[in-house]
Amino acid sequence: MRGITKYLSLALLCLLICLVVWDFLFWSGRFPPNCYIEKIDVSGLSKLEALNTLKSADVDSAVDSPILLLLDGETLAYKPSELGIYIAPRKTINNSTATVYRNNYIHDLAKRFLGKYKKQNIYLALSLERSSYKAVLEKLAKNYDAPSMEATFKLLEGGRYRITKEKVGREVKINKSIANLEEALSKNEQMAIIEVAALPPRVYAKPLVK
Repeated sequence: MRGITKYLSLALLCLLICLVVWDFLFWSGRFPPNCYIEKIDVSGLSKLEALNTLKSADVDSAVDSPILLLLDGETLAYKPSELGIYIAPRKTINNSTATVYRNNYIHDLAKRFLGKYKKQNIYLALSLERSSYKAVLEKLAKNYDAPSMEATFKLLEGGRYRITKEKVGREVKINKSIANLEEALSKNEQMAIIEVAALPPRVYAKPLVK
């Protein structure tokens, strides 16, 4: 009887060791439980599996919030795809290395066994198709741009006169605005400024104070 008990104990120990070894090999190089890249669940995925998941993901569904553009005090909200923004899968995975590779396996095993893995969020790297965003800016500029108007002086009857004040024009700066959004995306930010330049007239109703 003791011999049977001994063999059962050894068998259980071997089984336990095999399970631990399998667990160690399975989780090595994989994303931990409760791990997300924005809205994409990558828990338990290898880097290659996560890369393929990102390649087939819809950017609008993956991003947590819309892209905000600030135009002269007004905030405009867009879906990423409307601006030509797309997921950069390889860059996202390369930035996630610290999350995938963990140092203390025993601590990691205990957290998984007890279900105490807190939710982890990884930034989703985004890139911009410049031509698509340029088209959006050009459409905005058609409704926003305004030419400057010179001040005018007109003589009326009886020696009177009428002065029409000047108007300062405005113009969306396309290239600078594109650079602003690209910089924001490189910093994992989802807000960018649309640059606007003032177009001063050549003739003012009053001399400018210097």
